[in-house]
Amino acid sequence: MKKLLSVTAALLCTALALTSCVSARTQAPSAAGGAVYRPTAADGGKRESTVSGRVVVDSVEVLFYSGGSPYLHEVITNGANRTITGYTRGMLAFDKVGQPVSLQWYGCDVSSEESYLYEYEEDLFPLAAGKTEDGEGGWSLPDELVLPGKKHKVAYGLYCYKELTFSDGTVWKNPQYAAWLETYEGKATAVATLEGYYPLVHEIG
Repeated sequence: MKKLLSVTAALLCTALALTSCVSARTQAPSAAGGAVYRPTAADGGKRESTVSGRVVVDSVEVLFYSGGSPYLHEVITNGANRTITGYTRGMLAFDKVGQPVSLQWYGCDVSSEESYLYEYEEDLFPLAAGKTEDGEGGWSLPDELVLPGKKHKVAYGLYCYKELTFSDGTVWKNPQYAAWLETYEGKATAVATLEGYYPLVHEIG
């Protein structure tokens, strides 16, 4: 996740006059029934995956650093029976009335373009089976969202995992990810839906 990078990123972005990110709640299409894809290792990818269980995004909230910059703070629980070692995560943002917000998601890269969707890949994310990740910091948002006299645009952040990689080499691909994008990307969404989005359960195996 961006959690481990967030503290460094936050300091870096602050120096560059950049900032944090958003949070949310909503009822998305269920991620249940996801297939487990066999790794293509020396065994030719023929061995059975040993992963089962569920990975739950407990919440994503808009919080603020001491300097006032906003960020998206995620809490995730690994209810699967193997350590998560990496992932690809889709992220969307909405304002307080449910309108989609287009952001320059990677604020430290001033050349990046604004978009409704940002897919973040993380290769170094050890989250052991049965553990919850709820560390400090999160995904930083642009400073302009909280400058004096301006409204805070982002009120809700929707996360959904596209892929999860586990310690046995298994890569789980979310069969509902495309439907999630179709439902939410760039689409106005009822506030009640946003507020009821979490917890989002990804069934593995």
